[in-house]
Amino acid sequence: PELKKLCENSSLLTWVSDETMRISINVPVASDSRGYLMHCDDRTESECLRRSLLGCGRHVLKSTKGSQLQNIKSGDRMYLYNIRQGKVRGPFIAIGEAGLNLVDGAFGGHFDFHVRVAKPGSTPPVVWAHGIGERKPPIGPWEPPFAPVP
Repeated sequence: PELKKLCENSSLLTWVSDETMRISINVPVASDSRGYLMHCDDRTESECLRRSLLGCGRHVLKSTKGSQLQNIKSGDRMYLYNIRQGKVRGPFIAIGEAGLNLVDGAFGGHFDFHVRVAKPGSTPPVVWAHGIGERKPPIGPWEPPFAPVP
């Protein structure tokens, strides 16, 4: 009953079902939102999906494109590139600003720059796949090829 009442008074939460006590998070995508890409592998992808958290090492922030991750704000579109599978999932929607160590112990402490995200449903779809001979996209600002920017 408390969760249901909380959802009724919130613009970001929606009560989904009485049977399962599920709620969904409604994060609006701002008209000025930007797209960003972060990398994972098979192991870290499952943690990203389970925790609704994307991460990378703080050393990435020293690169030209990676430094732009510090500009992530609530409502930005986030994409996750699995370097083993060559596939990008998304969009996830950033919830709040990115920062260092937002979730203690995430990724075994190896990837300490975090972005909390909302997922549309259970697992975001694959929106792009790496072709033979194509270079992997770098971490930083990114939009799926041929996708209109909202």
